[in-house]
Amino acid sequence: MDVYRPAAGSGVPAALVVGLGDGVPGTGWEAAEVAGGPGVRRERPVPAGGRLPVSGREVAYAVKVPGGRGRWCVAVFSVLDVAEPLGATLVEWFDTVMETFGWTYG
Repeated sequence: MDVYRPAAGSGVPAALVVGLGDGVPGTGWEAAEVAGGPGVRRERPVPAGGRLPVSGREVAYAVKVPGGRGRWCVAVFSVLDVAEPLGATLVEWFDTVMETFGWTYG
């Protein structure tokens, strides 16, 4: 699993987590095109509470790993609502990143 966060002091309350998993993702996903191939996307609100003092939004993509025998690459982007209107723009940015996602073999 890899975690990507903006640099400290940047003021952007967002994070991206990417990892691999086995099996088909759970419910609530919609079909999405990822780099010209099939994938799934889910967007959902994240309520405030517990360790999170403000609400946010989470957007996730899952893409089947070619030849991966049931393995999926999952990318999850989260942004806090305090970032509005920047938050909506960041979600658009993440959608664009995932639409251009592709596999390379070296």
